[in-house]
Formats: sequence, C-alpha cells, structure tokens
Amino acid sequence: MTGELIREKRKQRGLTLNELSSLSGISPSQISKIERGDSELTNDTFLKLLKAMRLPEEEVHDIVNKHVLEYYILLNFYSESVKEARASYVAEKETRDDFKKVTSDWIFASEPTLTYSEVETLSSELEDFYNVRLRRLKLNKEE
Repeated sequence: MTGELIREKRKQRGLTLNELSSLSGISPSQISKIERGDSELTNDTFLKLLKAMRLPEEEVHDIVNKHVLEYYILLNFYSESVKEARASYVAEKETRDDFKKVTSDWIFASEPTLTYSEVETLSSELEDFYNVRLRRLKLNKEE
C-alpha cells in the first residue's frame, strides 16, 4: 500500500528511480523493492523519500497518516487477541462488536495518547480493511 503510494507520488513528480535515489540517498534497487512491496519500509527511509520528493506539507501529513494506518493494520493482524476476535467474527456475525472492542482496546494500549474518536476511526478502518481482505480471500478460493 505505502510502496504503491511512493511510486505514485514519484511518478506524479516526474522523477525516475535514479533521480529519487540521488535526492534521497537510497539506492534505486531499494526504492524499486519498496514500491513493489518486496522490502520493508522503515520510518527513516519513508521520511527520506517523502523529503526528497518535496511534497507539500499537507500531502505529507496525509501520506504519513496512511502509512501509520497501514502499520496498525499489519500489527493488528498479528496480535493474538485480534486473531481470536477475527476467528469469532468469521464464525458469527454477531461478534462484530467484539471485534471492534478488541481492536479498540489494542489500539488504546498501543497508543494511549490517541483520543477516543481517533481510536474509533482507526478501529472502523481496520474492520473495513478486514472485510475487504476477507472478500478477496473468498474470491481467490472461488477461482
């Protein structure tokens, strides 16, 4: 997700991999791996790439927020308590509130400085992401 965003912004700015590499100090092959999702993107590398592209501050904030959400989604998918809630969610639709509660509790524990509203938003976005992912997995099985 974030890699695709980096590629999109690089192309919008009219930069080649080599040009972005020169501006950021990150090798073209590493940038290419990041864009394809074949390499993890550290926060340091992420910020270097954003800085090198000289994006407007507002746009950087939007991208960083998406990156943070993606990070939470990935962490959340590997959290034991959320795995259990996901299993219940798949087994019974009535557990939707349980899924949201476990997810909200996990986010609060991870980031106690977030407001209730921010946690609710993240929790809803995680649930939406999960539903989309579940539909994709079901479609792949049918093919």
